[in-house]
Amino acid sequence: MKTHDFRFWILTIYAILLCSGLGAIFYSNAHLYGSAVIIEKKEDTLRQTSLSIPMRIDIQSKKLGNYTVSDEASIQKIWQAMRDITAGSVPAIMADAGDDAVRLSGTIYYLNSSQETFLLGRYFQLNDQLYRDFYKQPLINSLESDLLQQLYSCNRIAELLLTAPTVRLYGPAGSTGYLLVFAEREELRKALLAATDLQGQQNQIQLITQQDRPAAHIHIELESVPISDRMPAADLINIDLYENGCFAVQYLGDSNGRHIYFTKNILQYLPARLSQEVLHL
Repeated sequence: MKTHDFRFWILTIYAILLCSGLGAIFYSNAHLYGSAVIIEKKEDTLRQTSLSIPMRIDIQSKKLGNYTVSDEASIQKIWQAMRDITAGSVPAIMADAGDDAVRLSGTIYYLNSSQETFLLGRYFQLNDQLYRDFYKQPLINSLESDLLQQLYSCNRIAELLLTAPTVRLYGPAGSTGYLLVFAEREELRKALLAATDLQGQQNQIQLITQQDRPAAHIHIELESVPISDRMPAADLINIDLYENGCFAVQYLGDSNGRHIYFTKNILQYLPARLSQEVLHL
């Protein structure tokens, strides 16, 4: 009798577990599977993701020409700065702000062959959306400065030395500039191409600026201006030459007034006659 009762309870427990399992399966099929999100194919996922992977950024400037940013670190920095400007901002109503409001333009190329265009100046425009919030202006200025730094690197300055309408050499006292001929520009171009960027070496930059004054200045005039007229800041690149073998480049059209420092003794590439007549070295 006891054996019969024991078997009965075992079968009962087994039946309860079996019914619970079947119930759970039924509930999953009826509810959980019905609300599940279907995972897209691998190709679809990659196609969506590739839109956010910039591969190249082309920059255009009326004054400084064109440049392609292709190194990954610079691309990511520029692209993230653009996203910071647009994040949380409501696009403004499009309006014709005039050509003077646009200082830089460009195109972002993505992995999936899509593109985005931008304009930068007193405002930031991405595709058809205009952003000019007052509190975002420091971000816009910082982005402009980063893009300009790409445009007036040593390689770009070396190109402009040959293509600019006028290049003048000034002595330390700011006397009348000596007009450099093509052969003299070519010698300076070679020196610039061999220069080393000092970006990030703050201690050495401080030694340059605090202990020495420039021995000479080179002005690259990007547009022809009558002598009687004042040279607009956006048309002038200044290079300060130091006797310790360094030089500083500044594009006067950069609203942030940034200098970029390099090591190369440019003074030794000037003709000896100029060193005596203009620089008094």
